[in-house]
Amino acid sequence: MQLLLRNKILQLLRWSERYTKTDMVYVAGGSFWIILGRIGVLTISFVTMMAFARWFPKEMYGTYQFVLAGIDIASIFALSGLNTTLIRSIARNSEGALITVIKKKMKWSLVGSLGLTTAAGWYLAHQNMELASSFFVAAIFLPFWTTFPLARVFWNAKKKFAKESLYKFGPALLILLALFPVIYFTNSVFWVIFTTLVAHAVFEGFLLYKTIRQLKNNEQDGSAIKFGKDMTIMDAIAKIGKNFDTVILWHFLGPIQVAVYSFSYFPIKALNNYLPIQALALPKIGEKNVKDIKKGLLNKFFSLFFLSVPFVIANIAIIPFIYKIFFPNYLESIIYLQALSIIGIMIPFQLLETALVSDLRKKDLYVIRVGSSIFRIILLLLLTPFFGIWGVVGTILITEVVRSAMIFFFFQRI
Repeated sequence: MQLLLRNKILQLLRWSERYTKTDMVYVAGGSFWIILGRIGVLTISFVTMMAFARWFPKEMYGTYQFVLAGIDIASIFALSGLNTTLIRSIARNSEGALITVIKKKMKWSLVGSLGLTTAAGWYLAHQNMELASSFFVAAIFLPFWTTFPLARVFWNAKKKFAKESLYKFGPALLILLALFPVIYFTNSVFWVIFTTLVAHAVFEGFLLYKTIRQLKNNEQDGSAIKFGKDMTIMDAIAKIGKNFDTVILWHFLGPIQVAVYSFSYFPIKALNNYLPIQALALPKIGEKNVKDIKKGLLNKFFSLFFLSVPFVIANIAIIPFIYKIFFPNYLESIIYLQALSIIGIMIPFQLLETALVSDLRKKDLYVIRVGSSIFRIILLLLLTPFFGIWGVVGTILITEVVRSAMIFFFFQRI
């Protein structure tokens, strides 16, 4: 009976390929595990936010977000672009690239650690012990924070989506369990940062160790490493742009407004991070010539785009009810989140950007990522001092429209 049901499902998926022009068996099998894992992580993130909303003062949460922004900016030195190109290398069976990437990321992360140590010294000199101690411990753990999640990248590239999802969900759950008592019993940003970084290093480090022991060859991919370094420059500007909103709000409006803004933006970040478009597409596209599948990719893009519209409308409608139930201390965040939800319409552009990455369109990606990030920083500087959080929201929406238009333009030129 089970075999018969399985065969019927396979037949249905194969039949649907006539209309979707997609390997639906691959999508169904891969997306099931990826979506399951990401729903799990998204649930953990949601529960974590509930804990912060109920037990952690707004001022402390805003300070916590400021430290996280500093860590993310410092991580640009860890050659973040290698994460994406590693998928392409592993998909082409160059498993030895994992060891090379680990070594390079660990080494270059020390530059970011130096920056965080400098920040810690600055706040120590200004007698802000909370920020000084938080940035100092972040400096120690930055190499592990940026490198150990590579285990998930490896299994994604090998299309072992069940294992990738387990490696994502397991550490997230264990870190949450470690954080709960810290959030509840302390109002300390330092202890929250310390617990997060230590738990992350222990759990993610163990999984990376297990992954390394399962490598089957030591093949390298020099071109992908070089391209990864190029992408790091793009990612560096992009990371600064994405975290500059928190920094500038902190500077002009203080930690409480940072907390309000963070609670309006975290669902959008989660949606962008946990939808499996790039995770599914890059290993598959990496096996083929993008020019040969360009028309099919464009058809899939338009299908995703039109599906996203009712999703965004429904999201805007239910947001007030969710926040009143789960985040009653952050009701002022609702209106900002509803405005930011429009970004959901632009998520399908990730598919076209993934094609540019797979085709190694370095110049195009430079223009898209660096250009849009610089544009975002300029708008933040112009709008935030006058319009506060609305200035940040407007900047994000305008930038995403411009960025999506550039992605579409350069994809059409392939």
